[in-house]
Amino acid sequence: MGFLKNLHNVWLDHGLLSDTCNLDFTTIPYWGDDNHLENNWSGKRNKALSSMLAILAQDPDTGIIDYGNCDVLHENQSAVVLEYLDFYKQAPEGKQNINYLVMDRRKGYLRAN
Repeated sequence: MGFLKNLHNVWLDHGLLSDTCNLDFTTIPYWGDDNHLENNWSGKRNKALSSMLAILAQDPDTGIIDYGNCDVLHENQSAVVLEYLDFYKQAPEGKQNINYLVMDRRKGYLRAN
């Protein structure tokens, strides 16, 4: 997480992050012994399957993936969005410029400030 925070600050320093962020939950299929994983919906396969659920944050203007977390469980899906906002707000004062989060999981957008 420290690496992501440092990289995030570098991108902010160079003006590579806009005021909008695409926040997307994605399913990463797992084909091994699956007894320790949850079933998550896979739109590509049109069914639930044993997998890891991850969240990615992407800047729509540059395509930069600014944040990622693959420890998402069903019980903490909603909290992950707030964790991302906390991550983003930890940037040095004056560099925090996010205004909109666009999320396809819930089919909507959220004004961040």
